[in-house]
Amino acid sequence: ILPSPQVSLFSSPACVGQEVAFDAIVELSAGEVQAYQWNFDVDSLSTNVASAVYHFDAAGQYTVRLSAFASNGCV
Repeated sequence: ILPSPQVSLFSSPACVGQEVAFDAIVELSAGEVQAYQWNFDVDSLSTNVASAVYHFDAAGQYTVRLSAFASNGCV
């Protein structure tokens, strides 16, 4: 059984009205990352890169989730 990818997520500080930049580091024991799925509470983004930019409409705390899909089938 292969372990799931280990994801570390980083973001830049931003003020209301500014975009927030997100970057991820993904550690895999085997294979490579084929796709990423970003979830920004109400919107989601599928991409093949470990970075994303998002604009939140209001100040507050938000939950951002990132899934990394590995070539070995693990998420």
